[in-house]
Amino acid sequence: MLKNLCSKLFIGALLFSSLAGYSAEKRLLIIDDDIGMDRDGVFKSGSYLAPWFRFTDPDGGLELIYAVNDPSAEVLGVTVMMGVAPMDVCVGAAKKVLKAIGRSDIPVFSGAKSSSDLGRETEAARFIIDTVMQNPGQVEIVATGPLTNIATALMLEPNLPKYWKTLHVATGDFRGALGYSSNIYKWSRAGLNADINVDLDVPSLRYVMDHGGNFPIYPNEVADDVPLTRGDYADLKSFGTVQTDFLAYELAPLHNFYNRLGGAFFAGAPTHAVVPIAIVLDPDMSVETKVVAVELSNYKRHGKPKFSFKVIEGTDEQSHKVFLHLDENNLKQVHQKLIDRMMR
Repeated sequence: MLKNLCSKLFIGALLFSSLAGYSAEKRLLIIDDDIGMDRDGVFKSGSYLAPWFRFTDPDGGLELIYAVNDPSAEVLGVTVMMGVAPMDVCVGAAKKVLKAIGRSDIPVFSGAKSSSDLGRETEAARFIIDTVMQNPGQVEIVATGPLTNIATALMLEPNLPKYWKTLHVATGDFRGALGYSSNIYKWSRAGLNADINVDLDVPSLRYVMDHGGNFPIYPNEVADDVPLTRGDYADLKSFGTVQTDFLAYELAPLHNFYNRLGGAFFAGAPTHAVVPIAIVLDPDMSVETKVVAVELSNYKRHGKPKFSFKVIEGTDEQSHKVFLHLDENNLKQVHQKLIDRMMR
């Protein structure tokens, strides 16, 4: 009990100190993600689902860099869960990224270690609750990983949707039902994992869909839109700053896979979580959207259960705004902003 009280007091002190100096003109964000930008840590531990599989997915680190360097945003904290790697590795990755870009002042909170942590209070869930409830109508949560932290916060404080400004959920796949097919859907047809964020914790996504209100969804269809090309990586590698050297090292495995092994099939390495944060931070961006009623459905691929979104006939209470595709101009703008922020 004493340990739990001390943890709450610590989070409260961090919350007070972080909110005391923010600009009222900036958008207040919590980034909730399984940050995977720790090449050495991920290679040592392996992935969360398969310890033998050593492949880093650093898009969450790029998302942090994009958000932290946006002049319109104030990142109040980063809440982390298991995903691309075990939770402790992802927490270390978040801290490593923030240190590399000179923002170690932004706090990082440990969340769910597994889907069985759903409903169990963690530092991450408590930070989400306290930050949102003490700043009604101001805080936006950008959730780009498994939704265990968000679902747990909702279980502990059911009134959260009345107090947050917006919950942005970036996960899932519509399997081409809304006019576009994601690369992840194409991979799933070959038997690979359709979407780790959904498949890793299906009950949490279901709980958020049932209790989180009419939040916008940024599925894999839109997250495929902005790749890092061979030229981008060459520029990054030759730039010669501490930050770009760090990024070149961390992005090398992803670059090698997509731009060498997968060069015939992909325009470059996808920057998945960057696209949702870019849309969130630019409300005027031209993005094809549809407002539809959505439910989570399961299917089997090569005998294994997979999960995706399904469009249904429903009521307004079940409707979500779904972001589907950037136009060419905005795709170029997001790409250029990302490159500029990586090259700082």
